[in-house]
Amino acid sequence: MTAAKSGSKGGRPRKDGPRDAAGRLIRKERLAGKAFTQPIGAEHGLPLQVEQMVAAGERRETIARAVGCTVAELEVRFADELEHGAARRRAEIIDIMWRKAREGHPGSIKELVEMTGAAVAERSFLDGADATDEDDEPSAQPAARRRRLGKKEQALVDAEGAGSGTEWGDDLAPPKETLQ
Repeated sequence: MTAAKSGSKGGRPRKDGPRDAAGRLIRKERLAGKAFTQPIGAEHGLPLQVEQMVAAGERRETIARAVGCTVAELEVRFADELEHGAARRRAEIIDIMWRKAREGHPGSIKELVEMTGAAVAERSFLDGADATDEDDEPSAQPAARRRRLGKKEQALVDAEGAGSGTEWGDDLAPPKETLQ
C-alpha cells in the first residue's frame, strides 16, 4: 500500500497504486487514515452502488469500505440511500418483472402471480383481522393454493370420474365386488 511519487514533492499515486473496491486509485490522504474530504457525487455512481448494497443486505462497514469512506461519513453523505435504498431497488425489480411479464416471459409471469396472490391474501387476512364477522361463509375466505397435479395423477382423477353425468352413467364404474 504505497503511493509512489511521480517526481513532484507532493507525490501522486501512480496508475498501478492501491485501489478500492470500485477500482478507483486510493489517494495518499485516504491511505493515511485521514477523512475523505472531496465530495462524493453521482458522477461516480456511488449513490446507486450504496442502494444496491443496502438492498443486498450488506453491513454498513462493508458498504463504507466499498465506497471508500468511514461509516460515520457514509451515514452522513448517504443517509437517504441507506434509509430508502432497499425500497427503491425492490420497486425497480418489480418494475422489471412487470415489463418482462408483458413481453411474455413465463418466469416473470409466475413470480408476479405468486407475489400478487400473496399480497392479496395478506391484505384480506389483515382486513379480516380488523373486522371479524361471524356471519362469513368459509367459501368467502380466500382459497388455499392447491398443488398442481402431474400428468399421471390427473389421468387417475379423470379416470375415476369418467362417465359420470353422461348417458354412460355407472357402466364405466369399476365393479364393487372383486371377481375371482
